[in-house]
Amino acid sequence: MARGGKRDGAGRRKGSTNMKIKRLRSAVRTVALEIGKLIPDAFEGDGHAFMVAVYKDPRLPVELRLDAAAKAARYEKPTLQAIEHSGNPDKPIQQVTRIERVIVRPADTNG
Repeated sequence: MARGGKRDGAGRRKGSTNMKIKRLRSAVRTVALEIGKLIPDAFEGDGHAFMVAVYKDPRLPVELRLDAAAKAARYEKPTLQAIEHSGNPDKPIQQVTRIERVIVRPADTNG
């Protein structure tokens, strides 16, 4: 017997997929096939469209839908960036009146 009272070789092998993941993958395949029948090449190169179809399908397990929604959200909603405003506290930010674009050419590196 192995440590912890388990038989050697009992249970799921290390690295093998558990039943929950197998069910979720099966559900994804089913949805892809169903939508593919209605819209040929619907997801050809468009993973976001596939995730949207998954999270909007009420027939699918909620775990799968939440996972697809979480992954699709970063493409649907802008993320907030941490920024720091600096400057003179006695002189608040003023309206921008002019913007200039300067094109800089790289120096000749051939010598």
